[in-house]
Amino acid sequence: GVGTYIRELIGALSRAEKDMEIWLVHLYSEKKEVTVDILDSYSALFIPSPSISAQYVKPQERSSYYYDSVVHLLRLYVEPHDQAIFHMNFLQEIQMADRLKEFFDGQVVITLHYQDWGFTLQGNRTRFERVIGSEKSLLTDKKELSVFESFQQEKILFEKADAIIALSTFTMDLLFRHYPSVQHKKYLVYNGFRSETK
Repeated sequence: GVGTYIRELIGALSRAEKDMEIWLVHLYSEKKEVTVDILDSYSALFIPSPSISAQYVKPQERSSYYYDSVVHLLRLYVEPHDQAIFHMNFLQEIQMADRLKEFFDGQVVITLHYQDWGFTLQGNRTRFERVIGSEKSLLTDKKELSVFESFQQEKILFEKADAIIALSTFTMDLLFRHYPSVQHKKYLVYNGFRSETK
């Protein structure tokens, strides 16, 4: 899963680049307050969910306030002009990508672990391609409408990114076929794991 991928990535980076400072940022953490754990090969920053009541703030505004707070916290540890790389592992964080590009000179890299349509449509690629090729006004099925909207949001996020990492040839082919504006920044990097046997 994503957690295993992150663990392996941190291990590979810490072995390859001894002087690289690595931070693992946990958004929407279950911890009650902002917490920093300093570990052997990296530091972990836990940022809890916002405590603003949905009664007073609309969900989208709530997210906006949260990502603004995240960026201000990151600025305590990352200088605006540092050559930082912000590696994102979830596709729902469009506003986060916006804030990072606004306040830092670093690059935003996205690893494409999965897409919502794979779960919503149970991996039915033919149906996925029919949905994203349709006019939104013609879609009446709630699942298909959700897939269409997710696809549009993903296109926006991918355009903001400096690089997109696909973990399989299947995903690379999807990027090639359906996201033409990102062809110059897509990379295929197979999901590798260290062997524990000798």
